[in-house]
Amino acid sequence: MTRAARRLTTRGVRVAAGAVVCTLLAACGGASVNRARSAAGEACKSAEAEQARVWNDAQRRLLTTALEAVGPAYAARTAQDVTRRMDATSAAWLAGTSAVCAEKARPGGAASRTDASAACYDAALSYQRAALAALAVSDRARLPFARDVADSAFDVVERCRHPDALGPFGSVAKADAADTERGRTLLARASVRLIQDDASGAKQEASRAEALGLRLADTRLVADARVLRVFAALRQQSNAEAGAIASGIGAPYVEGTDPLGAASLLRAESEVARASGNAEDALRFAERARALVERALGAENGEALDYARRVADAERAAGETDPAVSRYARIAEITERSLGPDAPRLAAVHAALGEVYAALGAGKEAERESSAALAIAQRAYGPDHPRTAEARYELAKLLFSQHDYARALVEAEQAFSSRAAAFGEASPSVAETLSLAGEVNAAMGQNEIAVDAERRALSIYARVQRANGSEAFALHMNLGRSLEALSRLDEALAELQKGLAIQEDYTKAAGPELAATHERIGGVLRAAKRYDDALFEHHLAVQLLKESLGPSDAAVAAEQARIASILEEQGKLDDATETYREVLRLDENAFGKDHPRTGSDHQSLGRVLGLEKQFPEAVSELRLALSIHERALGKEHPEVAGDRRHLGLTLAAMGKPKEALPELSFALAFYEKATPVDEAAVQELRAAIAKAGKKGP
Repeated sequence: MTRAARRLTTRGVRVAAGAVVCTLLAACGGASVNRARSAAGEACKSAEAEQARVWNDAQRRLLTTALEAVGPAYAARTAQDVTRRMDATSAAWLAGTSAVCAEKARPGGAASRTDASAACYDAALSYQRAALAALAVSDRARLPFARDVADSAFDVVERCRHPDALGPFGSVAKADAADTERGRTLLARASVRLIQDDASGAKQEASRAEALGLRLADTRLVADARVLRVFAALRQQSNAEAGAIASGIGAPYVEGTDPLGAASLLRAESEVARASGNAEDALRFAERARALVERALGAENGEALDYARRVADAERAAGETDPAVSRYARIAEITERSLGPDAPRLAAVHAALGEVYAALGAGKEAERESSAALAIAQRAYGPDHPRTAEARYELAKLLFSQHDYARALVEAEQAFSSRAAAFGEASPSVAETLSLAGEVNAAMGQNEIAVDAERRALSIYARVQRANGSEAFALHMNLGRSLEALSRLDEALAELQKGLAIQEDYTKAAGPELAATHERIGGVLRAAKRYDDALFEHHLAVQLLKESLGPSDAAVAAEQARIASILEEQGKLDDATETYREVLRLDENAFGKDHPRTGSDHQSLGRVLGLEKQFPEAVSELRLALSIHERALGKEHPEVAGDRRHLGLTLAAMGKPKEALPELSFALAFYEKATPVDEAAVQELRAAIAKAGKKGP
């Protein structure tokens, strides 16, 4: 699978970038200090020349040509953004080194401070070289991350302005100049590869840096390389490997003198804890890391804001939703004030807030935040950038969840166009968007269009060797639903069975998940009037639910109710009656005797008893259902209409037209006003009323 095939997430990449830069600049310190400078004056003269060798008109043209040559419409805009950011990085570096030179030349200047600052700027220049080398490669997979790489180069220079960030640069390395430069170059390359979502390349570069550190007996270089390897392993979802690497790093960073190095390790430990499901430790480590970075860089620094957002993410994962919302809101306020309203980091914060509100069911707030994230992404990256497409896709998902299908479809189609242009049509992000478009079209009743979108998505997953993953499973299930809606039942059944095979062989689905798939298959078989096969599937579902949830769980009762309904449809009324009685018993135990679900069980039992002509008990059950539903749901609820419909039909069958007519008339009036109209029920009720009216009182 190519890196371009991976899903881009605004939040994930930016968070990773912040962590990587934190590791990198700490790494460029203890393992690599600046070359000895003979005198402050000579250093001042050489600084501008050094920067000019790294960033100049020729390099600017090379970078622009490389980025624009990739092809997508957003490449030219990205090239402009990146060159502007590198201009800013160069200017910041020159301003910083000039200030250091001036301090060195000043009588009585703090030599240790200026030496550490100079070393920091030397390390930042090495990072700038590595960033430019990566940006100058024409690679479609790397293009979406170009702005992040440029931003990270600026962040590295920005650090050197902060005295508390200079701790690692206060001692002279034992390695010679060549080894120093090689060590920090390898670490810079690893960091840039991570930002570019190239975990494999990052792991290789970090491993080379680790080997160099071991050869030089440089414990700091080894530790820095291992921190980067942790992030690479996590990106590859190799959680056990990441944990093993993290446990072997030790404690090379002293929080008092090297807060950023300590923060990078804590960040890695937090990510490892989160990946292993330990939300409490993940939050604890994240909070400690945030405090260290804010102490070193200030609360309004971009990297510090990334660390603060990581705390909010951890709070959310730990179920501490209210603190997470408050923290995200504060971060958004600080980010806009300190970095401006078009900062990419700000888009990420609004996107995270939107997700939290959506999980809380606060649709209006979720839409507000998701729309803000999209608007900022459009300004920050341009309308065709994959990050903008990602924000648009997330908004489409939210709108779909709110049943705003028309707007969801518009956003999904625009996201598809941008992603297809950026990555080509055979990429997982395009398949993901097609899958959403299929769901939206199916919800709108456009099932032929849904089938086409879902088949195209499955074809893409097959081509990128993800035909057996969770995405493909969901697609097979959705495609089965769309085909079932078109009455193409054999095709629907085939898709659902493919989904079941993926669950059983690849995704290690739990009992309830497998039961849900068997239930879906049973539903299609029932529609095809293959009742015995349908019953077999539903009984399998019951067995799975009993084994995983217990024999008295409400899910078992719901599945038993489906079995009873099929038996009723088959005309096996005795078996249906006994099964409905068992369902009623389970639901009374689970929900109580006055719960609406229990009322529905009484309705089902009364209906089938009426079909068996056990009229007195049938009427008793139906009146009980009506009483429960009226108290719990009100007199204008569909369940109440259903109770009165079946009660009226049963009374009419008993030869009691006077009692039947009010019930039938109420039900008919309700069904005629319902949307959509249940034509079968309306015709049945009209016929029953006409017949009861002829019989008279």
